[in-house]
Amino acid sequence: MIDMIDVCIVTRDPKAPHRNGVIKAIKRSDLPVGKLIIEVTRPLGMARKNAIDKVQTKWFAFIDDDVLIGRNWYAMVSKYINEDVGAIEGAPIGIGYGRKLDQLILSKALDEQVKELSVGERGGCCAVLIRTDSVRDWKPSRPDLSSLEDYEITQHILKKKLRWIRIRMPDTLHLQGWIKHLKNCMWYASGYKKLNKYKTISYFASTSKFCIKTIFYIIIGRAKTPLSFRILELLSNLAILLGLMIG
Repeated sequence: MIDMIDVCIVTRDPKAPHRNGVIKAIKRSDLPVGKLIIEVTRPLGMARKNAIDKVQTKWFAFIDDDVLIGRNWYAMVSKYINEDVGAIEGAPIGIGYGRKLDQLILSKALDEQVKELSVGERGGCCAVLIRTDSVRDWKPSRPDLSSLEDYEITQHILKKKLRWIRIRMPDTLHLQGWIKHLKNCMWYASGYKKLNKYKTISYFASTSKFCIKTIFYIIIGRAKTPLSFRILELLSNLAILLGLMIG
């Protein structure tokens, strides 16, 4: 008998999972859904915590309100379930940048199909299966934590000597787009500033150097990757700089 999996969707808008087709994709998939938990608490850190508190199954899934999981998502992630595993991330592919760039992003993502994370690395909670007892005692480090809560959850699990495994899922899609992606970069940077107050200056400096280098390569035409991808990288890092400045 297949164990049921409670599914947690953290969202600002309770209608978003239905509007974006997230609920439909979950029902169409092989995920054996127990209870569907839609959590609208703010900020995001507390929303994750409150959702975890409502879980009643041994394993549960976080699925974001803009992620469409593939039909075989559960089959792919569940084969890694083991006593020493705390989380299996069925990582989605971001789309919405135009057909050619979407295809390029997909091809690059597939270069890294399976990866085991180490302490200090950030896992994602966009589409992830988590052992419930590994995070039952987790809480955000700050009550106002609105980003990088996934980093804290990753570290919480890894420091318990449990493994976090990431699998790239080409049929699981993260509905992004240029504007939304850049907003997310700013949002990430503001969270980084809160959690890494004393590292912000060095991060700002290294990101600035990357932007200058990228602009130089674009101007002289020596970019090794397609121009559209370089521009996306540049705009992403400029958004991070802005996020670090306005916090």
